[in-house]
Amino acid sequence: MPRSWTALVVAVGMLAAWPAAAMMDGARIYVSNRDAGRLDVVDPAQGTILAEIAVGKKPTYSAATPDGRYAFATVTGERVLAVVDTATNEVIQRLPLGEAPKGVEVSPDGRFVLVANEGGGSNSVSIFSVGDWKQVAEAKVGRAPHNIAFARDRGLAYVANGESHDVTVLRWSTGEVVATIALDDRGMPHNLAATPDGRLLFVARKGSDDVAVIDLEAQKVLRYIPVSKGHHAVDVSPDGRWVYVSGIGDRVLNVIDVARLERVATIEVGEGPHGVRFSPDGKRVYVAVAKAGKVVVVDPERRKVLAAVDDPGFPFWIGVARP
Repeated sequence: MPRSWTALVVAVGMLAAWPAAAMMDGARIYVSNRDAGRLDVVDPAQGTILAEIAVGKKPTYSAATPDGRYAFATVTGERVLAVVDTATNEVIQRLPLGEAPKGVEVSPDGRFVLVANEGGGSNSVSIFSVGDWKQVAEAKVGRAPHNIAFARDRGLAYVANGESHDVTVLRWSTGEVVATIALDDRGMPHNLAATPDGRLLFVARKGSDDVAVIDLEAQKVLRYIPVSKGHHAVDVSPDGRWVYVSGIGDRVLNVIDVARLERVATIEVGEGPHGVRFSPDGKRVYVAVAKAGKVVVVDPERRKVLAAVDDPGFPFWIGVARP
């Protein structure tokens, strides 16, 4: 039976009916529930979990195509990418991956899906064409690649390599590696996101608990911004003004002002937040609060938690269709 959202007041833990303020345009989000072996489909407008799709052992990362036709879950425990037809909520493909696959992202043009294979026997990114599901390339990158981000106007993908302390730059359509951007070795590049204008890349790092800010034109680090304890997820608002960073070792979201390149606020969301995604219109932020077993919705303008839904297991990552 679908579970419904409830209003959430973090400070006192009070629960009430689903608030109208939490509703939005009806977009769906796709939550990989690691310990439950599922991809959960959530309708934010109604505040319900519409479907619980069994995908296999230990799904970690999730994504969706811009048109919302397909959703994906990296099934790390079985080394496959589960492809879901969102019209039927059925798994229609299980694409073979490399060792210890983690982050999955869809190219901005919707034509390719990329997966980072973190294991030392792979150190690669698998690239598949959407629709016919053919493997286009397996690009060799740095050591322990964890996740991928895109700069739409540059036609480039950026891969965070944890053990080589760098970011690989490649063409998302072919897998051609065009550059490597070095970071210092205090932390491990983990999850990352670029501003919509393709000017800046924000790379959250394990160990050092900071976010590296990279100038993508100059391909150099501008600064490191301290955040809460990780490991972390990161997303940039559609207007490019704000960066939200989680930290699974704490209870808060970190808010970074892009103009100032400083952390300006934190928002308490519950124990162990990980996956973070803005809604397509930027009016809501969705957070997989893994250790609390909840998915939380945040109003970024007021920096306030509006609602939460129970999602027992370990809700780990959130995919959103972004036209």
